[in-house]
Amino acid sequence: MRGAGNWWRVAAAALCGAAAFHVGAQEPRAAQLVPSAEPKAAREFDPAQSAALFVGVRQFTYDHSLAEVRYAADDAVDLAYALAMEGPVPLVEPRRVVLALSGDPQKPASRAHLEALKKAGAEVRPAGQNDIIALLEEQASRVGPKGIFITGFATHAFAAGGQLYLLASGSLFRRPESSLTTTTCSTSSPPRRGP
Repeated sequence: MRGAGNWWRVAAAALCGAAAFHVGAQEPRAAQLVPSAEPKAAREFDPAQSAALFVGVRQFTYDHSLAEVRYAADDAVDLAYALAMEGPVPLVEPRRVVLALSGDPQKPASRAHLEALKKAGAEVRPAGQNDIIALLEEQASRVGPKGIFITGFATHAFAAGGQLYLLASGSLFRRPESSLTTTTCSTSSPPRRGP
């Protein structure tokens, strides 16, 4: 069983280890995948045992002093699409992706990505504080021994007293307890189960 505080290390290690990039000598500023010997752990990776939560908070329901994050939903959707549906080896199957959104994607490509994700089995849910906490727990519990837990947030954030706060759709800037913290996001994850 991995501790709840370690899920981000697993996801970061998997993302960092998923591809090595090389700046092409003949084309400056061009990135290319570098072929490498596949480590044993990578051969044992199974996207069907991974799970993901992508949060995009464009609109804030109660605190009208907060500016909308115009492309937050787009960013969450586009990242989910990139990791679940693009590339030779997705990191997670679309049916194991949840998008917690407040507001709709603005860009036509992002709207198309959202429709493709939903058609492939991804779920769209609300992006309130309790919704996100429950979804973090739910998605973390779905990760199998050969999978990874991926999460991404696109929203306003602030730091106070050495703590980072992420704003959910119902957060109030003047009430930090209405926001998410790294502690909130990592203290109550259930034990890992199989796929």
